[in-house]
Amino acid sequence: MSENGKLSKFWVQELTRPAFEAWLENEEDPVVVIGIGSIEQHGPHLPLGMDSLAVKARIHKVASRTNSVCVHPCWPGYSPHHMGFAGTITFSWETLMGVLMDTIGSLAYHGVKRFVLMNGHGGNTATMNLVAQTAKREFDVMIAVPSGPGGTELAKTQKERQQRYWDVHSGTNETGTAQALFPELLEMWRLPEDWKPSNNMTKELKDMLDPDR
Repeated sequence: MSENGKLSKFWVQELTRPAFEAWLENEEDPVVVIGIGSIEQHGPHLPLGMDSLAVKARIHKVASRTNSVCVHPCWPGYSPHHMGFAGTITFSWETLMGVLMDTIGSLAYHGVKRFVLMNGHGGNTATMNLVAQTAKREFDVMIAVPSGPGGTELAKTQKERQQRYWDVHSGTNETGTAQALFPELLEMWRLPEDWKPSNNMTKELKDMLDPDR
């Protein structure tokens, strides 16, 4: 950490108190990036923490490029719909909201006024949006909840690709993400020998990834 508040480490738990204070004092618009994922089944080959591991990597990348502080306050998210699969840990939406509200409230107390909530799991969406609305009023802070690139050219490209290449939970998209970010956690040998990435929801692929659905 330099005297002008430039960070060399970005995880809040890795910063010293003086480093955090210097960042708050010297950064023109200090922003904390908070990420939430889940612990739930991701097919036979991906880690249970796929969503949390991925969102952790993303928020750290954002923080390192913007001189922001990143926080990953918990591993589980809201995943009751995955409880039919062993290893899943779910919070109630009330618990998840409490964790996020307490995290934001604590940092707001120390002077942080701008937050970004990044979501790594679809089941968290409603709770995170409610947290953003509630925390804005309760703590007088600004909160952004990114949902995509909107009306940009990137959004148009993504929409075109989605129309041509349909993907499934634990499919090629998430598998590729895991291969790029934490390949040591994949167990590709658990997939059938003749398995190939598919852009279509075949019965065989659906049964393999979510056999109880």
